[in-house]
Amino acid sequence: MPAHDPTHELEKPMQGDNTKFQELDPQSCPLSGTVLVEASAGTGKTYALSKIFLRLLLEKGLHVSQILVVTFTNAATEELKYRIRQRLREALNSFGEAGREIVREAIRDFDQASIYTIHGFCQRLLYENAFETGQAFDLELLPSEEELYQEVSLDFYRQRFHQVPEELWGVVGDKVTPDDLANLLQHQYRHPELQVIPPGPSPWGSEVEKLRAWFRRLKEIWPLYREEVAQILLGWSLDGNAYGKDGSLNRERRVGEYLAQMDQFLWLPWPKLPLPDCIQRLSWSFLVDKTNKGGTPKPHEVFDLCQKLWEHGERLKEKSEQYARAWMAEFMAEAPARVEQLKERWRARTFSDLILAVERALRGEGGELLRASVSSQYKAALIDEFQDTDSLQYRIFKALFGTEERPLFLIGDPKQSIYGFRGAEL
Repeated sequence: MPAHDPTHELEKPMQGDNTKFQELDPQSCPLSGTVLVEASAGTGKTYALSKIFLRLLLEKGLHVSQILVVTFTNAATEELKYRIRQRLREALNSFGEAGREIVREAIRDFDQASIYTIHGFCQRLLYENAFETGQAFDLELLPSEEELYQEVSLDFYRQRFHQVPEELWGVVGDKVTPDDLANLLQHQYRHPELQVIPPGPSPWGSEVEKLRAWFRRLKEIWPLYREEVAQILLGWSLDGNAYGKDGSLNRERRVGEYLAQMDQFLWLPWPKLPLPDCIQRLSWSFLVDKTNKGGTPKPHEVFDLCQKLWEHGERLKEKSEQYARAWMAEFMAEAPARVEQLKERWRARTFSDLILAVERALRGEGGELLRASVSSQYKAALIDEFQDTDSLQYRIFKALFGTEERPLFLIGDPKQSIYGFRGAEL
């Protein structure tokens, strides 16, 4: 092979505490065990991968179909096919008769090369090993999982949102949306090993009823005392910044605004949270706090009810986070069954299902048969863009190729990871 190599990256044999770090030399690096290669963009990563591929053909005597090459997009798959084939053509005249014949055969049979996306590999593995994996043949593969998760989340939201007390629709709706539920569900499918905390009892109980009772009482007496409250506020020596200066047109305007706001609030069928500003402005403790020195506060039932409403409303707002968590836990307890029912109705599977099915099959009763089948077909694996591999995908590669007999090259750049949102962990 040509002596020049533009790759200057680290080869990391993953051997526990005995891990060694050294500059990668694709001409002499070991072709056994598991090797982690950190390869930054522009450092000849694909060149090195192609050279390792060529060495596996020449030194291990492998056929192109026995070397599994995996990457993460269709575009990258096509690029790798082109670059590896090009590398084989460039190397054709660099060897003696025997080596030239091996390379010539590889070029001739390159259409049989096992170069796939991770999902394409899992789909092929499931199809070719349907007995060991227990998979059906006539299922449609959804191009995107988002539609499925959104449908399940929206359905749950439509069914359950009416169970949230009307008073809390605003504050709970701000904390939990259908998109939040869909994202939570997607995260769970990316990390099926995570445990979901079971939903607890509703944190509300009689708390909302207290708010309703005070609201009904305020609604009942407001028409009787509206003008009386206005006169009290206009004659009360209050802080000018909060209510306008005593005896000024600004005071009349401010008080008029608070009364009109109260009219609109009490027109509602329930005390919707968050409560309007007028409830705080007409609450007893707030009025006392804003009374000028020497002023004399005048108690009134309206001020007392506003006080109770405001303090209780603020407590319920703080508890809305607890309600939101309980609601999300309830959703997650039901969501997996809802997803499976919808997929059965659609006769469809997702890309995540392919990964899950392979990982579960390897752990199941047919796992040994499945590993034996893969072992007979693939003798080495090169995993490109390894930084975008999640824990499930890594467990699949480790289970299938994590032995000395079958070399496994994990090639990636942690700095370039773009799929952390979907569970990539390197």
